[in-house]
Amino acid sequence: MKQLRKTLAETTAKLDAANKSNDVRAILERDYKPKDVSLIMKLLDHGKIVKGEDGNYTGIAEQVDPLRTASAYLFS
Repeated sequence: MKQLRKTLAETTAKLDAANKSNDVRAILERDYKPKDVSLIMKLLDHGKIVKGEDGNYTGIAEQVDPLRTASAYLFS
């Protein structure tokens, strides 16, 4: 029973991480229009991106806006 709970917790954590990654990717594509979204995803500190109770993410704009200023060529 303990092993089952552990496996369930691990699987849930992996699913949550995948959902967060997909959500962040969609937000980047919709709001920031990067030329290479995979590159931008690698440049972000995902630990600083948090999903609020309202379902909105914080921490994306704080990281992407300086990138857009310093490296405008990465965005359309």
